[in-house]
Amino acid sequence: MMKAVRLLMAGAMAGYIWNELAPGRAAGIVLSVCSLGAAALLPGIVKGIPRLLGLLFTTAGVVMYARHGTAWQEAINGFGRMLNVITLLTIVPIVSLPIELGGYARRIQTVIRSNIRHTGPLYIVTSLLSFVLSAFMSLATLPMVYRVIRPSVDLYPVEHKERFMSRAITHGYSMPFLWTPVAPIVGVVVEMTGVSWGRMLPLVIPFSLLGLVLDCGMGLAIAGRHRRRMAAPVLAVPASGFRSADIQRASGLKNDVWLRGIGAGDGPAVSDGELRTAHSRPKQPWSSDAEDPDAAASIVAAAEAPENPSSPDLSSPQRGRNPFQILLAMAVFGLSLPLLQAVTGLGFLLLVTLFTIPFALMWAVFISEGRTFVVNIRELLPMQLLRMKDQFLVLICAGFMISAIESTGAGLTVNAGISLLGGLVGEHLFLALIPMIPLALSMAGVHPVVGTALTAGALNPALLHVPVELTAMAMLVGASCSYMLGPYNATAGLMSSLSGETPQRISNWNAPFTAVFLLTAMVFLYVSSM
Repeated sequence: MMKAVRLLMAGAMAGYIWNELAPGRAAGIVLSVCSLGAAALLPGIVKGIPRLLGLLFTTAGVVMYARHGTAWQEAINGFGRMLNVITLLTIVPIVSLPIELGGYARRIQTVIRSNIRHTGPLYIVTSLLSFVLSAFMSLATLPMVYRVIRPSVDLYPVEHKERFMSRAITHGYSMPFLWTPVAPIVGVVVEMTGVSWGRMLPLVIPFSLLGLVLDCGMGLAIAGRHRRRMAAPVLAVPASGFRSADIQRASGLKNDVWLRGIGAGDGPAVSDGELRTAHSRPKQPWSSDAEDPDAAASIVAAAEAPENPSSPDLSSPQRGRNPFQILLAMAVFGLSLPLLQAVTGLGFLLLVTLFTIPFALMWAVFISEGRTFVVNIRELLPMQLLRMKDQFLVLICAGFMISAIESTGAGLTVNAGISLLGGLVGEHLFLALIPMIPLALSMAGVHPVVGTALTAGALNPALLHVPVELTAMAMLVGASCSYMLGPYNATAGLMSSLSGETPQRISNWNAPFTAVFLLTAMVFLYVSSM
């Protein structure tokens, strides 16, 4: 059955591209039949919440079509409503392949271990790296940044290492979803609201950077408070007192770099050679390890780090390419899209989908990995189809329900209710509250893409009497917060598998920053709409 489902999924996406480039009856039939076939078979494979949501959305759509008396031929066409998003979600991860082939992660890790002295700057680097990679890699950012940074965190006196990693990665990862063209959520909002992506950028990019600054500021404040707390006991003992000398004699260390590094909370606690000495020496009851269990755990973990297969070999001559090439590629990709859209007249989602593979291939050729890229992509695409089965079911069924809402007139009822609510609370306040809609749906288990699509399908910016750019930004803010706070989406699930913590705990760790970011956005939206 899996092979049949994979063929139907591929056929539906191919039918969508065919129908967009050369609309016709044959393309429409391929699109509808393959979509319906996949939607019928997937509930037998997909389990849990995705299957429940798929059945719920399909049932709601069938009820609306039945009450309206819609012909079944027209109703079947509704299953292709979200294929633009599904195709983008399937193709976009390919753009991250040159990043892996170029070995950028190894160079970044080398720079971190050589230059970062404190946990505050380490948090900033982690969040910034997530921000930059997320603009290209979407969900693939999480495991890549975790693998690059996590071994280095063991060298620093971080109180709760998994919380540190989860916050820094998830916060930085979520900010580009306000603007990056490879984020399906951006394409959904652009397509469904009719907003110009280029006109939206001057509004959302600065706010995305503001969110990054807020995150880094909170990270620095927490790191500074932790350093002061750790430094207090050490400051009470003179540096030249008996304690330092006793520890040096007991441990066999030639100097007190190790003691000062751990006690004061400064950067990497020890050098590679000292790591082995500290790990192998007998623990003394008066040593700094006994006073600071977290620091002791850092030393042990760091000493064992070279044996960890997930940690890159930094002694290898293949140290990776310059990470600034990623920024250059991001600029080229972003600038090319509006130019290509002006020349071709294609829709935003379709253009990003079609441009992704050629762009990734050109990047791979630029770093002399073109042949490897071709070999890898042949294996990646079939695997990606299988990974997409859960999202395919939910999105294809959500598209069916959205089509039913639009074609049966139910959307007019929804818009009337929204207009009434806007009149009760005021248009400006209602605009500020829009981010809460996709966030609430995410907390209920709805995928952020689906929640935002439902929100965009129900809202008519003209009824709010505010610029469509602000309405689009409000939806994107809600989606970004959903990725940070929703415990049931892929972001929380992947971070949970990486860190060994529950998705609910990941969500709780992200709550303080999400609240600050959401409140800041709501105030900005309220003031800007006046």
